[in-house]
Amino acid sequence: MNLYPFFFPELKGQNIARYQIGLKHEIKDFLPSGSLLAIVAWLPFYWIDAYMIPERAVELAILRSGLPLSGILLYFLSRTRSVNDYGSLYGASVLLLLQLLTATITLMTGNNPSYLGGYYIAILITALFPLPFLWVAGILAFSLACYFTGQLILPATHPLNAYDVINLAIATTTGTVFSFFNEKLRLRAWLREQDLETTQSELALRMNIVDNDLSLARAVQQNLLPSVFPKNRQIVFDGLYRSMEKVGGDFYDIVCIAEDNSIVEAGTERNINSFLLIIADAAGHGVSAALMSTMARMAFHHALENQLRSPAEIMNFINKQTCRYLLAEHYLTGIVALISKDQVSYAMAAHRPALLLRAKDQSIEQLESEDLMIGMFSDQNYREMTVKLDPGDHLLFYTDGIIELRSPRGEEFSADRLCALFRSYPGDDFLKQLERDALRFAASRPIDDDITLLRIRIADDSLPGA
Repeated sequence: MNLYPFFFPELKGQNIARYQIGLKHEIKDFLPSGSLLAIVAWLPFYWIDAYMIPERAVELAILRSGLPLSGILLYFLSRTRSVNDYGSLYGASVLLLLQLLTATITLMTGNNPSYLGGYYIAILITALFPLPFLWVAGILAFSLACYFTGQLILPATHPLNAYDVINLAIATTTGTVFSFFNEKLRLRAWLREQDLETTQSELALRMNIVDNDLSLARAVQQNLLPSVFPKNRQIVFDGLYRSMEKVGGDFYDIVCIAEDNSIVEAGTERNINSFLLIIADAAGHGVSAALMSTMARMAFHHALENQLRSPAEIMNFINKQTCRYLLAEHYLTGIVALISKDQVSYAMAAHRPALLLRAKDQSIEQLESEDLMIGMFSDQNYREMTVKLDPGDHLLFYTDGIIELRSPRGEEFSADRLCALFRSYPGDDFLKQLERDALRFAASRPIDDDITLLRIRIADDSLPGA
């Protein structure tokens, strides 16, 4: 096998041993069918021998029985564990036997032209077997040497002429060359497979790195969402967030505003006057959308640090900041709202209308605006609108993922269905009920977009426990 690099320069170093292991497996897989071929290949020739050379039919039958017997033995050996180590040797032994038997039968028939033709065929068949090229070349050379030695010993009815010798040389050379190129093709296929496995391993490694990075990014993004909702007797908050990928383009945030207009951490005991919230949806999905939403969130908090409290001023500030960095095809939709127990003031950037469920008559109003998306034009001037709130009213802010959810039949969840469910589940468990209904609606169909919802309930002091 040290000659392999000479004939096949593609094989270098450890590749030789690895290729030989792969070739062993290929031979192992071929042995069962090869053994069955050895069993049946010569069955018609028992009758042919009896017809053409009846005086030697018994001798020829005894010789021919060697191949099917070896095929039977090879079949049983291919079912044993030893085939893992010696499969190549088993296959080579049967091929060598085929060559020697064919050469002997040709000699016994006195170089009968028909049997000499069979010898040519046996040479070519040997070249088809997936043995190493050097083994096949050795088997053919040894068979040919034995045949010509027999010519010197045994008398021949049909002595070999120059034409026969040339044909034998051509058949042997063709078989050897065919075996060489056959292994060349096997080797190239194996090298391509190795390259593919190497590429797949490198890709898997990089995917693991990306997956780990995305997991870290997901943890960071989850930490950016409010971990607790503000506790307030008059205004009750609840939220739901589901991303379609590890990171998403939706986000929301809620900031507590004290009477002196300062920002108060959620859960503290200081008196809370009102709340500022933002909910936004970046175009697209995955990492790019997550980066845009994170940038918008940072701009929101930067606006608060600059003492901005008006939703329109905050939205204008966010738009100017994002326009400095986003490309033309990048944009966000969103709502900034200032909520107190008596009213909600909001500025909207092409976002889905917020829903206001009136307690007095269970009617639903839509809080909407015609202003453009964040990131489109830096000089966009967002308008601020104010709506009066009454005790018992409910507000629902959401991104389009929930209404664009589809069933396995392709039916859309729709804004109408959301409104109907909003009216049907007035309790504080509304978002849990909505999530169950939405997942039941989608069934096995994967979620196509991030889903984010914020529900706000204005407490009714006239009700017990409010």
